[in-house]
Amino acid sequence: MMERMELINSVIYGSLSYNFQVYKWSSNLLKLVDKWVRNVIWTGDINKQGFVTVNWGTICKSKGGLQVVNFQLKNKAYLLRLAWDFAYNYRPWTSLMKARFLKNKYQRVGSFFSSSIWPGINDWYDVILEHTF
Repeated sequence: MMERMELINSVIYGSLSYNFQVYKWSSNLLKLVDKWVRNVIWTGDINKQGFVTVNWGTICKSKGGLQVVNFQLKNKAYLLRLAWDFAYNYRPWTSLMKARFLKNKYQRVGSFFSSSIWPGINDWYDVILEHTF
């Protein structure tokens, strides 16, 4: 089982990590990935569901668990960081995004060209503004 844990934590999570840092994943897709990970842990096959004797939350714990990455929490954490960078850093990409999506420093424009990155920032932008400075 430890080989499967290493596969999940290094290869699977490593492959998805960059994508989590930039894009908002739907909760249905994250649940599907979690299901596949559970299946691989318990049976070694992505399509076979095994008999589970341990709560998934316990499996994901860093202490006392198997340290499996919780994909939903990681995606949320990365998007919060992206929204923080958007709100408070002055890098070329943030200047471009602010010019495209904000009227002034905080108010969003009503309509804009679609963006694959904006939905993840937009979801957490208000949270960042409310809980900082």
